[in-house]
Amino acid sequence: MMSTMNASQRLVLAEIGHPKHLDKLVKDKDEDVRRMVAIKGGDKHRDKLVKDKDEYVRWAVAINGNDSHKDKLLEDPNWQVREIIAKTGNKNHATQLLKDKDPNVSHYARLRLNELKAKE
Repeated sequence: MMSTMNASQRLVLAEIGHPKHLDKLVKDKDEDVRRMVAIKGGDKHRDKLVKDKDEYVRWAVAINGNDSHKDKLLEDPNWQVREIIAKTGNKNHATQLLKDKDPNVSHYARLRLNELKAKE
């Protein structure tokens, strides 16, 4: 059935978020569909998408993923993926990103460490 659907229809199906559909759509050829799977899916879907070729899919994994996903994305080639980890990651993530080559990433890592310290 999904093979006869166009990308827009598969995107809507992913947005509905039924696990049975997400299991199939995690390997979709369209990056927008895979990005929606990263948003609506669970950890098992993000486990498959964490090394996706599309930076926006990896960015969605970084936002919605757990610490293990963030661990795998700490050295992502895309600075925006690393920046979201600096903003949302744990103390270890922020500490590692303090010396990032991108000034935005290191800036947000410093802010995140200050935020986490204030909560102690």
